[in-house]
Order: sequence, then C-alpha cells, then structure tokens
Amino acid sequence: MILQNGNVAELVGVPWLCLEIFSTNATERTIHRLGKKIPGIMGAEAIEVFVPIVKRGETVELAHSDLIYARAKNRRTIFRLRKEVTGLAGVLCRTENQAVNGAIEIPDADIQKLIAHCEAQRAKESEGIAPGSFVRVLDGTLKMFCGFVESIAPEGTGAQIMAVVRINYISKFIYVTTPVRNLENLDHVKPSRRVYFFSDLVEKMEDDSLIAEYLEVEEEKEPVEDLSLPALPRTEPRLIKHRGSLVGLIRDLIAAGELDPRTIAKAIISGMLDGTVDKTKNTYQIFCAVKIKVIPAMGVKNWRAVEKRVGYKFKAFNLHFIALKMGLDVPFETPVEKRTKYTRAAVK
Repeated sequence: MILQNGNVAELVGVPWLCLEIFSTNATERTIHRLGKKIPGIMGAEAIEVFVPIVKRGETVELAHSDLIYARAKNRRTIFRLRKEVTGLAGVLCRTENQAVNGAIEIPDADIQKLIAHCEAQRAKESEGIAPGSFVRVLDGTLKMFCGFVESIAPEGTGAQIMAVVRINYISKFIYVTTPVRNLENLDHVKPSRRVYFFSDLVEKMEDDSLIAEYLEVEEEKEPVEDLSLPALPRTEPRLIKHRGSLVGLIRDLIAAGELDPRTIAKAIISGMLDGTVDKTKNTYQIFCAVKIKVIPAMGVKNWRAVEKRVGYKFKAFNLHFIALKMGLDVPFETPVEKRTKYTRAAVK
C-alpha cells in the first residue's frame, strides 16, 4: 500500500525514512489515521508513505514487523507525522533523541525491490479466481466476509478487473462488487466449510455438521398482497390557485416555469392593482417573498447567483421603483407610526 500526496514525481531517487508503529495489532487503525492526517499536515507538499503489507486477513502482516517507510523533500514533515498521528512510535534514528540529522536512510533502490515483492505477494492472494470461486473480501465494509464469485467483468484498458461476489448470509444473499485484487482465493477450502464466516477456527473444526445449516440460504419470502390499482388517465399538471396570496401567486408562477424575478415582481404588482392579490404593507415584503422562493427554485445558494443567472442586478429598491412606475401606492417600508410590536423593520 502506498499513500501519496502532492507531486510525487519530484521524489524519485529520494531516500526513505523508517517509521515505527507502536502495536502490530493496531496497524490498520494507525494507517487510516495517517491517511487522514497527511493532507492537512503536508498541504501541496509531496510525500510518499509505503506500507509493506505481505499478508492480509484478520490482521495485517508487514514485511518488517512494525516498520513503514516515508519520504519527502523536507524531512521535518515526516517527524511531524510521528508527533501528530496516534499509533506511530517514532522515526528510526542513530541516536535516541529523534534528531532530524540522525535519521536512518534507506536507499530508494532497496525500497523499490520491497515494493515489487509486496505487489507479488498481493497478486498471489487473488491468483486463480474465476466465476464460482470461494473467496474472502480483504477490505471495505464487508471485510473478512466470504462468498462465491458470481461474475468477473472483462479487463478494460487501464481499469481494475471487477468481480461480483455473492455472500450467503444467514437468511439472505448479499452481493458486493469489488476489485479482484481485493479478494483472497479460498478454493482450497472443503465444500462443507464454505460459510460466510470462514476463518482459521472453522478450518480447525473436527465436526462439519456444526456449521452445515449455514451452507445453504433459503430466503424468507412473505406473501405479498396484490395492492395494484387501475391505471389513472394522465392529465396535465394543475396549478395551485393562489387565492389572493402573495406567496401563492409566486408559487404558481414558478410552477409555470417563470423564474425571472423582475417578471414575477411585475405580475405581483399587477395583481395588487387589480385586486386579485392582497396588498402588503411595504414593497420590501414583496422583494423578500420573491427572493425566498426563487433561490431554491433555481437551485442556487444565494441571491447573487440568481442575479448572475438572469444577467442583471435586482435589489429591493429596484422593485420599489417598478411599483412606483406602475402606480402602486405602497411605501418601501412600513411607516413608524403604523408599526406594531410584530413589525420587522426593513433592512436597506
């Protein structure tokens, strides 16, 4: 496994440093934390971390017990990883004081040989997998579950070969699509022991009858009542009548496909003039109602995005000028003497 950040091409030939893990039982958790921390610590700076996994299963086995390797142009960032990632014991140094200048270097050529060795070991795990093979999922949400390969997608150019695995889980089948290289071939397992929880303990069992009930899955099927209804004739969508409501009119216009705020404002003002829409106490209320409904209808985040889409700026005072021009006698904001404790002053 190789974790990369930034332009790693500039690290070609750079020697590697050794990072020690506290506990081999927590190797996976430590690597997950390391992967999450690297972008925040390194930013755009290049770093490469090599985790020499030679065997995967219930636990991860590393090539050199508890060592992983990292390289970067600035060594201090690797020492910072040791401080900020829980599970890393430190960088191997010639002295005990963890000095940057005292770090033990591993030549890139040696690490490349180790990378090739680990890739070969990983390839062996999935070697010989074909439709019908009994396999174990090695990583992901269904890690360590075992099942049967249903199909394998043909190999594409530059793409991973994918497989569909069927897991016989108690009373149902679980299907998972995963790369073939994420599977371990278990064709050597006796047919009487091919259960979804196969492990070393199952392999050591003396009596296969103890797990016989898990070999076959009978999916429980409850009788389904026929609730089908006769097909209804298709009709054109019906607009909701606004019944004099300002918001109702805006909703009707949006349902009809009208999203231009200026056109909507003119329709509202016309409705107020002919009495089909109730008058508001001020024109700012009209602007707020248009704004609240048009933003989600357009699928944007704010009013500035609406203005950008329609191609012009449209503020509360623009709407007020339209109202004055059309002859609507409504103030921009409610006069002070007519305000109540529930009145919210307009924000200019």
